[in-house]
Amino acid sequence: MAGKLKDSTVAAARGRAPGRVDLVEIGRDGSLSEAAGPLPDVARSAIDSTVQLYSRSGWTRPWIGYLGFRDGEYVGTCAFKSAPAPGRDGRRR
Repeated sequence: MAGKLKDSTVAAARGRAPGRVDLVEIGRDGSLSEAAGPLPDVARSAIDSTVQLYSRSGWTRPWIGYLGFRDGEYVGTCAFKSAPAPGRDGRRR
C-alpha cells in the first residue's frame, strides 16, 4: 500500500502505542532513516523541497525534516527551517 512503512511493526517493536506518530528522518540526500513503501506524490515533493532547504540552510540533526507515519501509514511532514542561531536556543541563561 502506498505511503506505508515497509515494516509496519516498527512502532510496536519500539514499544510505541498504536496511533502515535512516528517521525522518520529525511536525510541530506533525500533518503529516509527507515524503509518505506511507495510514497504519495505529496510526500516525494516534500522530500525534494526539504533537500533543497538543506542546500540553503544546512543539515544539523535534530533540526531537519521528517515524514510522519501513524500506524505505519504516511500522514504528513514537518521540518525545521534551520538550527537555532548561537545563543538563540530558547534556554534561559
